[in-house]
Amino acid sequence: MPKKAAASTGVPDDGALIALAHSGLEGVASASEMGAEPSIERGEATATVSFPSLLPGYPGWRWEVVLSDGEGGQWGVLETHLVPGPDALVAPDWVPWADRLEEYRRSEAERLEAEADDEDDVDEDDLDDDDLDGVDIDQLDLGDDDMDPSPLEMPGEPTDVFDHVDIDDEQSD
Repeated sequence: MPKKAAASTGVPDDGALIALAHSGLEGVASASEMGAEPSIERGEATATVSFPSLLPGYPGWRWEVVLSDGEGGQWGVLETHLVPGPDALVAPDWVPWADRLEEYRRSEAERLEAEADDEDDVDEDDLDDDDLDGVDIDQLDLGDDDMDPSPLEMPGEPTDVFDHVDIDDEQSD
């Protein structure tokens, strides 16, 4: 009596592994989401077939299909998954809330300390009694006929209060 040759027993060639992995991956991804050049990594009783991912938003990722020769020596799909490659864009490591909150509190304390130091750095000798905000109070003693606001304008301030007032138009009315 002739022996039956089992096509699924033994170690299949690369083409058979790729075909089996491709058919297993079709349940998860469409053919347009898989690259055409797979790679194969063989183990003792397993093989992993990797296809480049063509999914939008997943550059550098790969589809992996793990195959095994089950108990009867028949090869089948164990699992499929999408994994990041060495050049893949991945999310940063997760930081626990307590650590993030502590970092925030530390930075706020440093900021408040720096603001307090800046207020202490004002040299009181450089300020006149009537010059606390950069405008000399004597400039405000203008007569009613001479209300030219230009001495009050601060250089380099684009949103100065007097920028929208045109003195010549108001005096001609």
